[in-house]
Amino acid sequence: MSSPTSTVEKGIRRRLPPPLNRMGLFEPYIKDGKKITEIVRLNPVEVFLAGFIPPMFGSVSAIAIALIFHNDEISNYNWQCGRARLPSLSRIINLPVERTFWQLFLLFHVPIRVVELITGFSRYKRMRNVNYKRVWLYELSRYLYFVVGLLELIFLSGLSIIGERENIQVHVIFFYVFGICGIVHMVANIFCHAH
Repeated sequence: MSSPTSTVEKGIRRRLPPPLNRMGLFEPYIKDGKKITEIVRLNPVEVFLAGFIPPMFGSVSAIAIALIFHNDEISNYNWQCGRARLPSLSRIINLPVERTFWQLFLLFHVPIRVVELITGFSRYKRMRNVNYKRVWLYELSRYLYFVVGLLELIFLSGLSIIGERENIQVHVIFFYVFGICGIVHMVANIFCHAH
């Protein structure tokens, strides 16, 4: 007779991972008087890869397609700031084929990045060094990490959806705000990691 935490395959008894039962489902448990049943358990590496690989693939494929097939359309053109001699990512993501790759894979990762931001925000609360004297500075950095990270995602999505052909002024504003948010988010993340 096999116990609920093990299975017998070909005469060999094998233990299941701790939260799984014989049917491969998570066992419910009691926490704070409530019965909790996990539907899925995510591996942090898998979440990271799901948030990293799609935008990387979308970016590289959009740039490669533009450089190979539409080089004359992305180089040496008149723009609102004058003549642009180098290829522009804003110009690339406005071409029909490249825009499809960019938006599909970049916008796919946004919900996953939100999960990563929430996880990082709660993790940084637990990981604060208890001997660090400037708690207010750490908490400010933690909140900046979360709020500015969300703003970075919003403005990245905005500049991906509203291209220079729809409204060039809004696109440029979104680009600058995205860049500033990206830098502030990175600095807050580094500060929280350091303490």
